[in-house]
Amino acid sequence: MVAESRCTGGRARRLAGRVLRGLAAGLLAASAALAGAAEGDLFRVAVPVADQGSAARAAGERAGLVRVLERVAGAPDVLDRPEVRVALDDPRRYYRSAGYARRPEDPTGEAGAEAPAEREPWLLELEFDRQSVLDLLAAADVPVWTGDRPELLLWIAVEEADGRRSLVGADHPWAPPLADAARRLGLPVTLPLVDLTDLAQLGARDVWARFREPVEVASERYDADAVLLVRLREAPVAGWQLDWTGEVAGLSFDEALEAPSPEAGLEALLETVADDLLARYAIRVGEAASVLWLQVDGIDDYPRYAALVRYLDGLTGVKDTQVVQVQERSLLLRVSAADTVERLLDLLRLERRLETAPEPERAGDVRIWRGRWRG
Repeated sequence: MVAESRCTGGRARRLAGRVLRGLAAGLLAASAALAGAAEGDLFRVAVPVADQGSAARAAGERAGLVRVLERVAGAPDVLDRPEVRVALDDPRRYYRSAGYARRPEDPTGEAGAEAPAEREPWLLELEFDRQSVLDLLAAADVPVWTGDRPELLLWIAVEEADGRRSLVGADHPWAPPLADAARRLGLPVTLPLVDLTDLAQLGARDVWARFREPVEVASERYDADAVLLVRLREAPVAGWQLDWTGEVAGLSFDEALEAPSPEAGLEALLETVADDLLARYAIRVGEAASVLWLQVDGIDDYPRYAALVRYLDGLTGVKDTQVVQVQERSLLLRVSAADTVERLLDLLRLERRLETAPEPERAGDVRIWRGRWRG
């Protein structure tokens, strides 16, 4: 979602903020371990509905399952698979809780027009069962991506028809629809504050010209995983032109498109990024098809050992983790996976909890990837 990042002001405050975030992450991890397989917000949706009647609820349940499948499925034709079409006829088999909430009013609605919240004043909130959804996609032979996703920081420079340029911040009117698109796609997205601190370090000209140094300096306060530089301009005749560049989770982007509105262009940008990430990191969840041999160093106590094995066993597509050998502070592990070794290694490198060497060592015909557990 598009989230406002807060300026902490000063190195000590930033350090304290990071410590607090680390403590919060530790508490969350502990909670997830007690609760079982927790996957954040990927399996929770809120679908606008007109009322609480059975017809509106049935349509909302179907729309909710579609949204979850589009978030986690690494196949563009997932909704066309026969198994998925059957499932969409009875979405109740795939969620475990449901409820209603009042839909907030849309502050950007035009005066005199019927606002979306007036047409569909309720939100049907659904939490889908992770394993049921994964079993469905395994039956349909569709790879999935349910792991941690990189947080994107978007620096957006806009050029008006008269040539004036400005930056889009978290309080811009385009932020709410961008947030809706990010939630729909399951991408964590941040817009900068564009406050005095930001503007003292870079301006629209820097983003437009793609000056790397001021962008890197201004981006440090947001602690995002990836930065995309976006340029939006009004087209000479009609519509908008958009181009963006940056690197996200090992994928390079340098693309352009035309759209009828800025909101549609930014949504298309996020869809492109989400599709490419799913194509790269989605993993099949069927029967075990390959074996990854890992030699993990730095395991010097039982809690670290337990955390490593729990992490590997919890990865989508991992069927089994066996400890084959223990040598002082090093473990040799046999990891059975449903997808290729290369695909699983891509996922490990993305999440960065287990650092792996770029090339394997060899023991006869067996490739062994050496790594270090970061936790």
